[in-house]
Amino acid sequence: MMVGRCRTRLAVLSLSVTALGSGCAGEASSLERTLLRRTSLVRPGSSRDFENRYRSTLRLFVAEKAAQEQGSSGECSGVLIAPQVVLTAGHCVCIVRKLSVSEREALGKEAIARMERRGNVISRAESLRGQRIDAVMDSSRCASSAKVRTLIYEPPVPGEAESSQQKTYSGSVRPHPRLELLYNDEGSVVWSSADLAVIRLDMPVKDFPVVKRTTEEARVGESIVMAGYGPGETLGLAGERHSGENQVSWLRRLDSGSVEIVVARQRLPTGQAASHLDAGDSGGGCWRTGSDGNAMLIGIAGGNAKNGRGESLSVFTSLYSHEEWLRQQLAEP
Repeated sequence: MMVGRCRTRLAVLSLSVTALGSGCAGEASSLERTLLRRTSLVRPGSSRDFENRYRSTLRLFVAEKAAQEQGSSGECSGVLIAPQVVLTAGHCVCIVRKLSVSEREALGKEAIARMERRGNVISRAESLRGQRIDAVMDSSRCASSAKVRTLIYEPPVPGEAESSQQKTYSGSVRPHPRLELLYNDEGSVVWSSADLAVIRLDMPVKDFPVVKRTTEEARVGESIVMAGYGPGETLGLAGERHSGENQVSWLRRLDSGSVEIVVARQRLPTGQAASHLDAGDSGGGCWRTGSDGNAMLIGIAGGNAKNGRGESLSVFTSLYSHEEWLRQQLAEP
């Protein structure tokens, strides 16, 4: 799959990684204080969504030129969660700003004063320890509008080229008010929280299924599917919707209230290589299969990464940890 192009540049996220759930104690120990290097990856194991199972996953374009600055992708994915509401990653629609001297000093003092670990919760101060913070991405500098494009693959006809129906919609951007990505002086991400935004469309999308959202937190070891608009396989085409499978490796609980779902490099029970995010997947969905066989949205793609051993990781923002905010967005006219 694919991370938004705002993160194609190498970035380092200093984390305290804690595995939650059985069967991951060894993984947690070996990855404690791991440096995650965010990078574009070629995703194995993906396939185009010709059956339109994830057709609520849309392609997203940021309309404003200013959003092409460092720290914004300009092109990502999103998920239609209501006829006029698309959910995506905040970093897809917002841009980086330099911190003032006073802001940098305040963050430095916070890192020194608050270094204690509170159980399995990872603190912002802990992530800033030993870092020189230079810039931030938050809700203060975001595009005011964006466009999304729907894609429905037509049933294949023998002897004819593949075809699809596409339609573009425009809407206004509303980032999560607690969106925050902090960058050090090398341009590396050292803290990321509430990486979410919605796009309220000017017109409703017709004849599209409104997705079900999870009513419980992701579980370590459960199977997930990720879907988005990156190139997928090595020679894949951007603009085509791909999906692929993996399993939840651990959860990161942040003191901001956010929870991140992390999936690691591994093989599926079938022996097939698991999928990962790639450029363009940011804002796409992380799905579980419900008891009724239907897909249920549990997270939004934030980025891909490599751990200290060079192994691939993909990171999603858990929706269950932001359910109250989502309900507010859906209730507003």
